[in-house]
Amino acid sequence: MSRPEAKHITVAFPKSSGSASPENKPQEGSNHPCIKANLELFHSGSHADCTVKCGESYVFRVHTAIICVRNKYFQAAFTGRFEEGDSKTVIWDDKPYAVECLLYYLYTLQFPGMSSVKLTEQPCNTWEFAIELFKIADKRECHTLQAHYLQQLLRMLKEPAARTWQYNLKAFVRSIPYLWEIPNKSGDELRSAAQDFIVAKKKALLELQDFQDLLTEDPLFAVEFYKAVAAAMEKKFENIKANMEKKERDLQRNIWDYNQNRKPGEPPIEFKRHRL
Repeated sequence: MSRPEAKHITVAFPKSSGSASPENKPQEGSNHPCIKANLELFHSGSHADCTVKCGESYVFRVHTAIICVRNKYFQAAFTGRFEEGDSKTVIWDDKPYAVECLLYYLYTLQFPGMSSVKLTEQPCNTWEFAIELFKIADKRECHTLQAHYLQQLLRMLKEPAARTWQYNLKAFVRSIPYLWEIPNKSGDELRSAAQDFIVAKKKALLELQDFQDLLTEDPLFAVEFYKAVAAAMEKKFENIKANMEKKERDLQRNIWDYNQNRKPGEPPIEFKRHRL
């Protein structure tokens, strides 16, 4: 008796950007069944085959089938010839909530917010949250997540008058040494925006003991700070001078027009420049 001919079934899977690329784009909608299922796996640790330890108190049980295909760091750690490949454990010194949010992103491809933190302590403020996620994404080669929080940090720095800074300013001061050490293009962008922010908020910053201590402990940063303040004051003076010169030209033009069109018998107006 002959066997029936086997049928060939083709299954179409969505295209990815590489077996270990972190550049997978976030899906729309956190209610997608796949996202909800992955999130349940993350929170429960069911069927996990490796762990991420953070400090003495936090252990995340995770799944190589999910995180290794979405992140080069985890693929190298758990499938390479490193110690972590045998122990199936990595030990990090990052903030626990930053670790949780990085893993949340790898499981869901959704950018985490402060409300995404369920398993660890909450971050203190929005600046601390964003800078810690930028840090961990940079260290663990999660470039899409890093780019997202880079833009969030830049938006915050470009709004020095925002009320939220009354809660975030001390956290910003604590992050200055890190901002001044980032070696790549992202670091250049953040430093430039942070320098403008520092000049705009110099009065409030100089009232903080932490900032005064930073100026004392880091002379090079102190020199940069005072140079930036001096440059900003010079630019402000130049703008004032240019504005005054424009007003003077406008006044001279108005006087000339008046003198040209004045009625018979009306006295001419003479322009006089007063020097300080």
